[in-house]
Amino acid sequence: MNINKANLKIGNETFLNHICKKFESFSEITIATNDRSITANAVYDEHEGVGPMEGIYQILKSTNKKYCFICSVDMPFINQDLVYYLVEKIDNEHECYIFKDEERVHPTCGIYSKNIVPVLKDLIDNKKYCLLEIYERCKTKYIDYNLDKKMLININTNEDYEKLCN
Repeated sequence: MNINKANLKIGNETFLNHICKKFESFSEITIATNDRSITANAVYDEHEGVGPMEGIYQILKSTNKKYCFICSVDMPFINQDLVYYLVEKIDNEHECYIFKDEERVHPTCGIYSKNIVPVLKDLIDNKKYCLLEIYERCKTKYIDYNLDKKMLININTNEDYEKLCN
């Protein structure tokens, strides 16, 4: 999908509005985007073509929190219970807390420490944009997740979006 998924519709609202509503009770919501028309609590991409790593970098760079829950806008089934489940796993010994199931790692839904900002900067400077590179360089705790796998689904293709809409 070569479009801004934040503007895709789920029902009568955009993906962005949908996910912001799900987490509106959280103390802070920051939106990482390359869309300068989004102004509420937004941080903007400085580097083009970097993908999700740029968003993680900008959010962590801008926050004063030790840890941030970060998820992509294209996860329509995610909910607060999933976040609380992940928060319970924080042990202050790790810098990344990432879901993993028997099929794959889910890098666009996790808790990241502000301490990894220098690692992200180095990866971006060296044009290594694969999120899995982060976990090779940081103390990462993989969280086994075998509950409702629907919550970790991303809408990555036109087919995924068509299934969601039907």
